[in-house]
Amino acid sequence: MRLTSSWIGNNGKPVATAKGPRYQVRWMLSPGAGRLPVYRKRSDFLTKAAAKAFIERLEKAEYEVDGWRLDADGHPSDEPVANTTVFLALESYVATRWYSVWKTASRTRNRMRLVELVALTLEPRADREALLVALEAQRPDRRRPEPVIGAEWAARYLRDHGLRPEQGTLSEELAAGRRWVEARSIPLASLSVDRVGALRNHFTRASLSQLTARTYWGSTVMPFLTWLVDTEQIGRGPVKGQPKVRRDVEAERPDPRRIPEPAQADLVAAYFAERHGAKWGTFVRIATWCALRISEALDLRGTSFIERRGRLYVVVATQQRRVTGLDSDDGATRERSATKSTRDRRAKTREVPVPKWLEDEVRELLGDRLGRDGSLIFTGPRGAAAPAEAVRRWWREAVDGVLVPDAPNLEGITPHAMRHAGMTYWFAQGVDHKRIQLWGGWASLKVMLDTYRGVLDSLEEVDLAGIDAFEWGSDRSGDTADDDASSRIVVMDQWRVRRLQGA
Repeated sequence: MRLTSSWIGNNGKPVATAKGPRYQVRWMLSPGAGRLPVYRKRSDFLTKAAAKAFIERLEKAEYEVDGWRLDADGHPSDEPVANTTVFLALESYVATRWYSVWKTASRTRNRMRLVELVALTLEPRADREALLVALEAQRPDRRRPEPVIGAEWAARYLRDHGLRPEQGTLSEELAAGRRWVEARSIPLASLSVDRVGALRNHFTRASLSQLTARTYWGSTVMPFLTWLVDTEQIGRGPVKGQPKVRRDVEAERPDPRRIPEPAQADLVAAYFAERHGAKWGTFVRIATWCALRISEALDLRGTSFIERRGRLYVVVATQQRRVTGLDSDDGATRERSATKSTRDRRAKTREVPVPKWLEDEVRELLGDRLGRDGSLIFTGPRGAAAPAEAVRRWWREAVDGVLVPDAPNLEGITPHAMRHAGMTYWFAQGVDHKRIQLWGGWASLKVMLDTYRGVLDSLEEVDLAGIDAFEWGSDRSGDTADDDASSRIVVMDQWRVRRLQGA
């Protein structure tokens, strides 16, 4: 339930009632965006000031400000909720953020992080651990087993319906799963400093599998705890006085031993082409040699490629993001958005050169669509955006089938390894670091170099002679096998002269 509008009726003038002239405040409530309001409320007040004060309380209740909230009847209330459990408090918290704060693309991720919080705060411990195991088994990108016991039905409920403002009609089994969770959720009073500290350790411990959790501790879990304090549902902030969780750059650095070499990337591309069609082999090569994220590569179109100065470039400006249908206002499961940016900065469109040896393959794939057609290139059987989940499954099959037998160190690498590989190839080719930053879409040169420090240190061939001489010319990403490399080497003294002369 959410507030959609509020006003003083009769154009702000009093209305004649049995009790005398009264100012009537009217407001409407809706179960969700995109649907017609289903609740119409009215309250009468003796003075216009009282009516305006009531509207102010309504607005505070909509955003859960100053202790106000909408009660079960849709009226503003500042009465604290007695004996509220963490699960019920999270349902109320999500409802306040669903339409007014969270974007459609972020709802699924935020909701699932809070679902994990629900699971971590259940008692007894045995049931908590059973639910965590069942949640992992219910991951939507895998073949999900049919639930049997209570914890498994609870996991299915939390994955598919839990914490949504609109849950719809639940089956008997899912309703039982919800009751299972509600009966085991601890009271808010049990959120002691020690318990919250344990939750913090779970989300922020230095582990590759916890990098995303580290991010959501600060952006999702902490705002919930702050909201509990602001609405006076708990007393002193349970994390007050604890140091800020800092970014674990060391854990985020790509491991040089887990980056596929060019020949290995070609094996994966050949596997994709053989199993899923020639265009998917091109997909792997473009994503790898242009250092694209999988979401960016899936959103490539004919208009994403331009020709400039005799070279083909790929323009990276948007990405395909997955949205759970039930978490979307219009039921869509894909959303086109700007590319990822760091520190909440606006992502810049970047132009990445396509290697010369790959240009012919791209031109053959696109034909006259090159630079003209705005439809997606890498689509599913029905012409819609290919699901990232399917591509990730293909990737796992390719890695296990053609890479792991000869390179066990690559076991379990994700499609993001294509981006790491492309960046590493640029570093190995000696491309100027500022250009790599622009091509890779990094907001900061310092952060990029710090992230790839291990890769830079591991490059086997370091030309120390390059301290006194370097290649003259700006384009090193193409095929330069036929170039006379010695003619392009410029001594520092000569470079200074040419700079002064404006060469």
